[in-house]
Amino acid sequence: MEESVTAAGLEPRVANAVWDAFFGRSVTPRYYRPLASVSPATATNDLAAAVAAGLLRPEGRARSRRYRAGDGLYHRIGTALGVRVDESGDPARALIIGELTKRVVSERSK
Repeated sequence: MEESVTAAGLEPRVANAVWDAFFGRSVTPRYYRPLASVSPATATNDLAAAVAAGLLRPEGRARSRRYRAGDGLYHRIGTALGVRVDESGDPARALIIGELTKRVVSERSK
């Protein structure tokens, strides 16, 4: 996750928000601030940068704005794993988790 974030030119701390969004959590600036130990302004800027990079997508407006995993996130992780990800959302997440599970099982059986 951190590799996908830094490859997009973002601060490594943004991986906290991206990780949670990947697993289906709705991330708000209020939730992200203590997670990354940043100010309100930095939280807003970090999340906006993640949106610009395609890793997160915004939902809602102003105080009700939330961020979820963006399509670019699934494609970046798939590329890092060498797996083609044509879907987004739950199907993409399932494909990526399935691939990671296969790799863990393969490593354990060696």
